Amino acid sequence: MEPDDRWADIAMSTPGGFAGVLYRDGRPVLVLARPAEAAAAKTVLAPLIPRFPIQDASVEEGRWDFSQLVDWYNYLMQRTPLWSLNVTSGDKSESDNRIKFGVRDSASLNRVRALLDSLAIPCDLVLLEIGQSIQLR
Repeated sequence: MEPDDRWADIAMSTPGGFAGVLYRDGRPVLVLARPAEAAAAKTVLAPLIPRFPIQDASVEEGRWDFSQLVDWYNYLMQRTPLWSLNVTSGDKSESDNRIKFGVRDSASLNRVRALLDSLAIPCDLVLLEIGQSIQLR
């Protein structure tokens, strides 16, 4: 969890609402919750993520910064029995700007969806997937 915690710390201490970096189609992308602050964010982030070409990255808008994704993920892990419902994977996905859970089968997906629907969590926060199919909760 160290890289995720580091990214959460970066999100809390830099402008722009840092939500992650990635490559899309071989091109660097910086995801920010507040893209209007991109210039300031790039200046601060460049030395913090030295192996990524921040200054050359295009900027995409995300709904949540990485700190928020970590907080929601931790909330779900500490207050729900997700892993007992055949959840096989969990991730804070910078490319989707969502929390992503993989499940074994459609029955598991339905149980996890029912559990998530019973919670007061934001719409579109969680992506569920069986194998390669992703469903928005």
